[in-house]
Amino acid sequence: MGSLCGGLWGGVLLLAAGHDLWSRQIPNRLPLLLLLIGILCQWSQERLLAGLLLALFTLLLLLPGWLAGLLGGGDVKLLVGGVMPLSLSLLLLVLQRLLLLLLLLALLLLLWQLYLQWRATGRWQFATALMMSRRQRLPFAPLLVLALFSGVGIA
Repeated sequence: MGSLCGGLWGGVLLLAAGHDLWSRQIPNRLPLLLLLIGILCQWSQERLLAGLLLALFTLLLLLPGWLAGLLGGGDVKLLVGGVMPLSLSLLLLVLQRLLLLLLLLALLLLLWQLYLQWRATGRWQFATALMMSRRQRLPFAPLLVLALFSGVGIA
């Protein structure tokens, strides 16, 4: 990835992470901008078809999570647009690191919820500890950006 493409890509990813932290939403224009940056980067390296197939593969991989309500649509679009300039080996590294980050975060959130319930009621309630409203959920985009940056060696 060239320095101009990498700088634009990283800047848009950081903007999306900040917007998700602030408002719990990712505007559609940010993943679209990432996709356009990816198309320009891959086109300049004559790897456009590979980038498009990688984005399609990522979409198909994340679609069941979105359909099950485990991932937000903005998060899926952000990752699909974010992987466009990467290679397959980098995508696999990003997905591996993202999975590790998610598992760690899920464990910490579960322990925190259980602690809060135990403190309020004096007992553990696993079923209700797993239920959270939209405002209680943590924004996912910062984890996506961290995984993408670590996959390309920035973080």
